[in-house]
Amino acid sequence: MVDTQGGEGGSFKNTGIGGVEVSLKYNVLSPYKDAIGLSVGGAWEYRSLYRLDGADIDQHSIVPTIWLQKNWLDDTLVLASKNKMEFERRKGPGVLEEEIAFDLSLGLSYRVAPKWFVGVETRYQSDFLSPEEKGLDENGNYFKEIAGKPSSWDLGDFAIGDQFQYGLYLGPTVHYAEENWWATAGLLFQVKGWGADGEEHSRDGYNWDEHERYHLGLFFGYEF
Repeated sequence: MVDTQGGEGGSFKNTGIGGVEVSLKYNVLSPYKDAIGLSVGGAWEYRSLYRLDGADIDQHSIVPTIWLQKNWLDDTLVLASKNKMEFERRKGPGVLEEEIAFDLSLGLSYRVAPKWFVGVETRYQSDFLSPEEKGLDENGNYFKEIAGKPSSWDLGDFAIGDQFQYGLYLGPTVHYAEENWWATAGLLFQVKGWGADGEEHSRDGYNWDEHERYHLGLFFGYEF
């Protein structure tokens, strides 16, 4: 585990509630009535525990999101994407991080039977930041250090910093839809990644410090 929040690093296993999120989504264009489907939305998130090592933090995030969908062959073939840009400000023991992250998903599905779709999905997630560390050194002197180019998203001071990590996932999906409800399940495996230590420490081309080995997702929707 790469230490970025003042924790001890290494491996840990724990379960807990790390924060809350509130989100809104608005449909602009319908993929069934218009040339392309378009929805826009946003979210605000607060976290009190760092998801990587459980360290105490104070994190606020603003997450604008765009959804796109294109249907072909009488809605038999569907291409959809979810595009998120995350603006995070995170404080930990002696550490301040301003982070700009991109979370991009793309999926293609085909209707194999009435109400049933199978497909494939890929997801790419990457952070751009440089942690700011400050405090007292071993001699009791105050220090402040920023390694590399930091990100900033203050009004009038917007900058995308150095890339800190990325993870790339790929896997199958299955979708079932009734007239007023639907369910989707997917299993994505990490196929490539890079972490804060650089390519030479990325563990055979994977990023286990910032990303899981696989993502198992289940989504359920009901139309009122």
